[in-house]
Amino acid sequence: MQSLKPYIDLSKSYPNADGNVLNAKPLFYMAPKLQLFYIQPQIYTMYGGQFDAYNGNPAVTSSIEVSILDPLNPLPASPADSGYMPPVSHTFATNQLGHVNPDVLGNMAVQGAPCTNAGHTGIAPMGIQSNVTVAQLQPRKLYEALFNAAYNDGTTASQTEIHSYNFQTSRYPDFTAQVNSYQLVDSDGTFLKNAVFDDIAVTLDATQTAQLSALLNGAYPSGDPLEQEYADLFDRLLDGILRIGPLDPPMGTEFNIVRDAQTNGVIGILVRNPEPFNDPKVLAPDINTTIVLRRLPPHPEVFITFYSKDRSRAFAGSAQMNMDLHGLEFIFKYLEYNGASYVPASIVTVNFSALVTP
Repeated sequence: MQSLKPYIDLSKSYPNADGNVLNAKPLFYMAPKLQLFYIQPQIYTMYGGQFDAYNGNPAVTSSIEVSILDPLNPLPASPADSGYMPPVSHTFATNQLGHVNPDVLGNMAVQGAPCTNAGHTGIAPMGIQSNVTVAQLQPRKLYEALFNAAYNDGTTASQTEIHSYNFQTSRYPDFTAQVNSYQLVDSDGTFLKNAVFDDIAVTLDATQTAQLSALLNGAYPSGDPLEQEYADLFDRLLDGILRIGPLDPPMGTEFNIVRDAQTNGVIGILVRNPEPFNDPKVLAPDINTTIVLRRLPPHPEVFITFYSKDRSRAFAGSAQMNMDLHGLEFIFKYLEYNGASYVPASIVTVNFSALVTP
C-alpha cells in the first residue's frame, strides 16, 4: 500500500487527518489523543501484527509505526535538543463504524443466498480505528503526524511512509482549562476578575424585534430576506438582526451580556473563546447539546443556543427576550467520536449567576 489516505474516514478522524488546520479545533496539549477511523477493517489485517510462516515462507510482522515530529527540527540528535518528542503509542481498536458494501449484499440476495435478507438492516460490521497517544506536547505549536508501514521478515526490516498530516496544539491543556479561562489572572497566576461583561446594547426597531422573536421561538418565516442573506442562524442572529458588529478578540472564555438599549432587558448571553469548543466537523443535533444554559430549580426555563460555524462562539437566549440573570448555569460538553456516536468526554459546569452577582 502506497497511501493510507483512501482508507481513512476524514469526516470522523480528529485532528483533521487531511492536514487542514484552518478553522480546525487545536488538539489539547496534555495527554493528547489522535484518532484515525478507517473505512475498511482490512487495515487491521494488513498491519495488525504477525503473519505465521507458511509453505516455506518465513513469518513476518507488519505494523504501523507513528511518530509526531517538530517540523522545525524533525530529527533531534538527543532528548536535550529542541524538537525532541516523548514516546508515541499506536494501538488498533474496534468500533461500530464498519461499512457494508450494498452491491455485495444485493448479489447475495439475487443469488438466493439463505444467509441474507435484502431488507435486513441490522447488520453491524466491525470497524477499525487507530488511537495515537503521547504524554504531552507543547502548547500553540504546529506538529506533523507521520505514519509508516513497518515490515520485518526476520532478516529484512523496512519502513515506508503511508500517511502524514499537520496539526496544531491548543493553548489549553484540556477542556476544563479552556472553559475556565474566563477566570482572568496576571502573569504570576493571581486571580484578577471573571471575564463577564455587561457591555453589548443593541437598538431594535419593530422589524428587528419581530425577527428576533421569531428566531428565538423557532418560527422564523421561510422566504424572509434575511434568510437569503444569512443562511446560517448564528450569523443571521448576530449580524442580520442584532447587528452587534465587530468585537475585540477574546483572551479566553468570555461572557457578553446583550441588552435591549431601550428596555435594558437582557436578550441573551454571548459566549466566546479564541478556539472552538468542539470540532467544527460535529454537526447538529450533536453540537446542540454542547453549550446549554439552564435555570436552576425550582423555576426551570427553556433557553435556546445558536452556535457559530467554527464552534468558538455561542449565543444563549429565551423567547421572552428579558432574561433574569439569577439562578443560571452553563453546561459545557466536549464531544469525542467513539466509533458509533459523539459522546461527552468532558463536562464543565459554570455557575453564571455567581459570576454576575456580587
